[in-house]
Amino acid sequence: MVIWYSLSITWSIDMAQATKYLFYVVFGSVITLSIVEYAINEIRINKLLRFTGVIVCLEVIVSTLEGLTPFRWPLSPYSPLVENFGRSYKLDGAFTPEVIEQLQTIPTGFHWNPNNTSVAVLMSIPFFLFSKNWILKIVGTGLGVFVIFASDSRLAILALAMLLLASIFYLKPKVRNITLVAGFVIAGIIGIFSIAQENVIYHKVSESIASVEAMFSDEHRNISSISVRRALAENSKNAIVDSWGIGDGAGNSIMIQKNQGLLDQKTLSQHNFWLELLVDGGALFFLAFVGWLAYIVFRLTAIYKRTEASMKRIAGASSLSLIVFCVGCLSMSSAIYFMPLWIMVGIALAAINVFQSKSVVDA
Repeated sequence: MVIWYSLSITWSIDMAQATKYLFYVVFGSVITLSIVEYAINEIRINKLLRFTGVIVCLEVIVSTLEGLTPFRWPLSPYSPLVENFGRSYKLDGAFTPEVIEQLQTIPTGFHWNPNNTSVAVLMSIPFFLFSKNWILKIVGTGLGVFVIFASDSRLAILALAMLLLASIFYLKPKVRNITLVAGFVIAGIIGIFSIAQENVIYHKVSESIASVEAMFSDEHRNISSISVRRALAENSKNAIVDSWGIGDGAGNSIMIQKNQGLLDQKTLSQHNFWLELLVDGGALFFLAFVGWLAYIVFRLTAIYKRTEASMKRIAGASSLSLIVFCVGCLSMSSAIYFMPLWIMVGIALAAINVFQSKSVVDA
């Protein structure tokens, strides 16, 4: 990835933008490879997970408080204190009182943006689900689900539903069948009650489904988040064709949007990580990256089936975390500077290496 993006600077539209983007990739790669280099056995992987787990738990607690109380993390764009850290306060006169009231209860955690926070929490939920500690399993998962709903990220809510369904298939066959039946019954009862009462769950799910439908519909004339994303995707499609699938260079999807016209006159980021990789790196790079990620998930699920104890939990949680990221990242402006992704890939690769080295020793 580093080599290809370095080469792409030579044909990029904006070399400065490509160089800046390459820095993010190099920085992220250093994080990933540092984890792989450090976590050479189960003891070190578990030590790393405990360390990162403390940070994740703090973010979940902070995000929960932001969603339930007037408390705001000082670095949140919705906190008046953010100006003391050289950032701008977002809740100014540009919003109506109703919008300001809504934004004041949207959690941003440690990630500045509510969409990024929801994806970070989403990726952590599998580790709560696979935890041996039942208190951590129940409380962590419950608070994580609340944060995702409170963040108002429609794609994150859909990814959460997919995560909860996919996690069932990691259970033993008998427990899985009982859980599936019970889950469908409970979901049916909640669904009927939600539709009848038109409560928050009904509205959240309806909005999530409607947002996906709108992405494939021609009815997007109004300037909403969905219409902007649709326009960004159309610009990207044209750029891919114009570059003959080679790509326009690292980070230059931003320049594509700028040059092809902006629907809302301000949004430059792709807001679709997969299209971003395709526009920047080209078709072959995109296929290689997706294939590599799919291979990692496949290896992790195989390890989950073949091992026991802590490695089983690590492999299962890591594979689910990467799977839901693939959906959740569509809600983010960009995932290239999203540190949880690079950390998660590092943990996944470390788990594969540790299992492989143990297999060689056992053989």
